[in-house]
Amino acid sequence: MASYVKDKKDEILKLFVDICNENNYWYSLDDLSLLSLFSNKQINEKIDHHTVMMTYESYESLRAKYPNHVLDNAKHSEYHSLQIKFLENSENIFLEQPFININLIIPTTVNKINKFINLKNKIRSTFAFYKTYKQTNILTLRHKIKMIKSFAKFVKPLLYKTLVNDIYDENYEGFIITSPIITKNILKKWIPHTSFKLIDAKLNEINVKLFFEYENYLIEIYGKKYSEYDLQSSTNNYLNPVEIWDLNLINQKANKDSAQKENTENLNSSEDLEIKENKK
Repeated sequence: MASYVKDKKDEILKLFVDICNENNYWYSLDDLSLLSLFSNKQINEKIDHHTVMMTYESYESLRAKYPNHVLDNAKHSEYHSLQIKFLENSENIFLEQPFININLIIPTTVNKINKFINLKNKIRSTFAFYKTYKQTNILTLRHKIKMIKSFAKFVKPLLYKTLVNDIYDENYEGFIITSPIITKNILKKWIPHTSFKLIDAKLNEINVKLFFEYENYLIEIYGKKYSEYDLQSSTNNYLNPVEIWDLNLINQKANKDSAQKENTENLNSSEDLEIKENKK
């Protein structure tokens, strides 16, 4: 099944890039979008959304000037995840529409990061990530969502601004790139130093930016042979900015429903024809 979210991912990236260029917002490609610039495995053809990083100041400026294009858990009462997003319409977050994940680059210290990575924050961020879901056809996810919604009232919410306030330090030793779920894996996104200098690049004919120290960052996350890193094939993709579904199952159901409708119509036509013949 074709995914509208995936098919339109470059269009929403182009809109985001144009806004950032127009307003001089700092951003860089991040995660698999950044990797796709150097990949030998056609990563960009496999991902269903793009990811960027922004400074906190640039994001707050974007948030203030373009409120209908941003989604975060301090802005939208139905959205609980720490993952900030840029999208076409933040009024209806379950609308089938393309989106960009926005991570924040925060100056901090090793001590503050180690304190923040604890079991309590792992639970809070995990609950926040799945609490927004309304439904999905992936059985394992459905069980997890049901459990989380049952116990959500006992777990204190974790806002993205709380995360920033807890880890920010003006006497920083380096920078951390935020992630929606707080685990030790976040340490892979530690950047000891950045000049905030940006390099121009092109992704599918879109002029984009990447931060100067990208190579060590990619090595830390994907290994020294990061250009050979590949994604496992999956039919699970985002149906909207919030929910992951098995799109093959949706396609199979649509085909089954279509076949049943066609059979019913053929049966009705045959019955009508038989009635007319009998009247003769």
